Parts: sequence; structure tokens; C-alpha cells
Amino acid sequence: MSKKVDSRFEKVAGPPNGVAWIWHTLDLRSSPAWKTRSPHCARLLEILELEYMHHAGRENGYLKQTFNQIVAEGIPRKFISAAIWEGENLGLLEARRGARKSRAESHMTMFRLTYLPSRNVNSEGGAYFVAPTDEWKRTTAEHAASTAHYAISQRVAASVGRQKNKIRCPEREPSQYPNGNRANSQIGTASAESGGNAGLEKPEPVPEPEPLYISWVCPAKGGQPAQAGTVSSESAAA
Repeated sequence: MSKKVDSRFEKVAGPPNGVAWIWHTLDLRSSPAWKTRSPHCARLLEILELEYMHHAGRENGYLKQTFNQIVAEGIPRKFISAAIWEGENLGLLEARRGARKSRAESHMTMFRLTYLPSRNVNSEGGAYFVAPTDEWKRTTAEHAASTAHYAISQRVAASVGRQKNKIRCPEREPSQYPNGNRANSQIGTASAESGGNAGLEKPEPVPEPEPLYISWVCPAKGGQPAQAGTVSSESAAA
């Protein structure tokens, strides 16, 4: 542990002893690649840096993170692929995607942060360490801006993609149920095929009512009976 008070700056500002730490250079923090990162890409780098420190910086290049772990750290699942692509295109990370062994099992993707030392393995299985490769230094401002623009379009597509893929009920064609609804159409179809029975008793016909005849005579006036279907003048006057 560095001293708390000392006349020499190096003794006070040195890295802490016994505690995992990480550095960012001035060139990295002021580069276009770093300043144009999206929030999801920045969060992904923070997750990988935490994994880097958990292994004391000796597993860079073999940093493993599943999608479920990344989701638990705050990045929605639908934005993870876009965040990985953005980090690679800016030169800040490298992802080695594992091959699928079977439908239910696949190798995990391993990450390498390009601005930190990494570990590699030779053909004989021996491990050796490599200085930071700093691919981010080749990222120009124009390339960073175009990457940011495309990353935004990817996030928008991922946001609306779930809405487009939702199962929708098919629209009913107007001619599918000509009688207005399914129940009426079934009754009407069955009636037409069975001659009107459709498994139901046919109602008896209702007899037509007889014509109404008005025949009313006032006995006091000695009138004659009126003909059927007519009204006498005396009756009308009464």
C-alpha cells in the first residue's frame, strides 16, 4: 500500500497493493473510439474489466461471459449482439465466438480487451503474455461516427423486431362468414344442406288470419245490415 502522506508524488499516487486495479491511458480516454461508445457498449466493457480484475489481469483473451450473466449486469438481451459488434468495430475488444457442439450445448464466447495485456497459448500449450495491441488507435473520428450511427440503427431494429415477431391473429375475411357471425353461418349452412331441418323440428305453419268484416247496424234507426267489408252510413254517423 502506498503512503498516505509523502513529499514524493510517486509514493502517494502509486497503484494499491493487494487490490485489483486497472488503468486507462489519456490517449484511450480521449480517443474517438472511446468517446463515441454507446451506453450498452460502455457497460459491456465495464463488465469485461470486472472479469479482468477478478482474474488479476491474467485471463485477458479468455474472459468468459454468458448472455445470462451480461443480462444480469444490466444489458437487455436484445442489445448484447449490437454492443459486441460495436466494441469490435471500434477496436476496443475482440470476441472469439465458440462453435456450437450440439443443439443443446455450445462453447462460450471469449473476450479480449485490446487496451490491456493479454494471455496467449502456443502450439505446445505454454502460456505467454502479450502487450496491449491497441486496435482502437486506428479508429478515426469518421469511422467512429459511422459506427455509432449504425449501432443506433441496430438498437432500433432490435427494439421493433420483437414487436414485429409477435403472433397476430389472422384477420377474418368478409366472405368467410356471410351471415354475419360464425354461429349464424353454421345454422344457415346446415339448414341449406338438410332442406331446412338442420337437426331441428320444423315449426308448423301458422294459418293466415281471415279478412276482417265490419258489419254493424243500429237497431234504433232500423238500418239494414251492411255488406261484408263495408261500413254503412248510419254506422259511420253513429
